[in-house]
Amino acid sequence: RPCPARPRMEVAVRQSPALSPTSPLMGSDGGEAGSPVTRVKEYTLRVWAGKAFAAPGTQYKSVVISESTTASQVIDMALNKFGEATDSSLLQLAYVDDSPKKPALSLFKTRAVPHILAPDECPSSVVEWFNDVPRRFELVRRKK
Repeated sequence: RPCPARPRMEVAVRQSPALSPTSPLMGSDGGEAGSPVTRVKEYTLRVWAGKAFAAPGTQYKSVVISESTTASQVIDMALNKFGEATDSSLLQLAYVDDSPKKPALSLFKTRAVPHILAPDECPSSVVEWFNDVPRRFELVRRKK
């Protein structure tokens, strides 16, 4: 099912190379056997390990997702990229506000509270909603 429209974030949007007009899978009319051409919007997310597990020598891993990729799928892809054997059910995907704090507020040393995405929520909707706001995706451990 398609995710509801929402937020934007730090990502690169690109067309799927499998759908380019020069793809060997495409027919001569740009479609496959007379079928309409569907464009797939893809996003490249940077996913930080945060404090979820030790990832020496690496700050984040890039994960390519589509509009229908869920938060639980992003967690699985990120764990795979990190080469981490952690059980994905112990983790959640969060987006964190990385915008600079105002000088007066920095005296209180406030830290942005991450927004935890539901397992079936689509990070692409977060990306669309928070396009101009510096934020990042981070893996966090589930609270018991």
